[in-house]
Amino acid sequence: MYKLQPYLITQENFTFDPIKRDENFMVYSQLNFFESTPKKNKGITIKYVLSGKEKYFINDKQILLLPHQFLLINNNSTLSLRVKSQKTTKSISLSLTSEFMIDRYQNLTNAFQNLLNIPFNETTQSFNFFERVYDAHKSNLGLYLLQVCTLIEKQPNHTFNKNIYLQLAENIFTNQNQEFKKVNAIEAKKASTREELYRRLLTAKKHIETNFDKKMEIETIARIANISTFHFFRTFKQVFGVSPHQYILNLRLTKAKQLLKKRETSITTIAYQVGFADIHAFSKAFKKNYAISPSQFR
Repeated sequence: MYKLQPYLITQENFTFDPIKRDENFMVYSQLNFFESTPKKNKGITIKYVLSGKEKYFINDKQILLLPHQFLLINNNSTLSLRVKSQKTTKSISLSLTSEFMIDRYQNLTNAFQNLLNIPFNETTQSFNFFERVYDAHKSNLGLYLLQVCTLIEKQPNHTFNKNIYLQLAENIFTNQNQEFKKVNAIEAKKASTREELYRRLLTAKKHIETNFDKKMEIETIARIANISTFHFFRTFKQVFGVSPHQYILNLRLTKAKQLLKKRETSITTIAYQVGFADIHAFSKAFKKNYAISPSQFR
């Protein structure tokens, strides 16, 4: 039931067929060109890219996976992969059987009542996890994957203890419990509507995180998420606990603190670099949040 050493797949040898495996296993792939035909995923799978990029098609939806991002894939999802690069793409795949996940779920829920709030389909014996791309640095699951995948990259022949799968399953359940709490915070009757709104909010959140140092209008961000401005403002706060304005401000001030510690740039320049209109607005916001002026902090 446990494969404790990773399977190694290279450009010269990629005959491995995960569909035939009835065990928990790991795959370390080093590929330049590869294209698989669509197949039903067996069990729960996590794809993690170390370098390069992979293009996945899950239930006809295209997903691009970049370094230190991971993708969670449900049982029975239709999956195919495409890799095309002059530089070798290195990635890790970790697969857990449905039987193993069900057993871990029952053990965890028996040990910790009301800990987990994850949809479980008893008719298909599978979980309905939230399939999307995750940043490895923003969750305990991601940080655990980062440790495991870095070790595999450094030591491809490393033999793990079976606890790797126990810890991985527990981290998945904890991570997904947090995800579904956010989804269920959205006030909509249908689960499908809540999930779609959550995906749109994540698109907006990613745009904010990429462009927080630029001038941004909430109306523009709402259009990117394809949500009305009022609905966007309301649901963003429901899910993330702060308004879009406050989230942008928090990102700017966090970046400003990092720059202030380096002592290489003037405070006025930092204010403009993180997106403030002038030094006065920056100083006022910084002191309001941290009870200390930027110069005193430096």
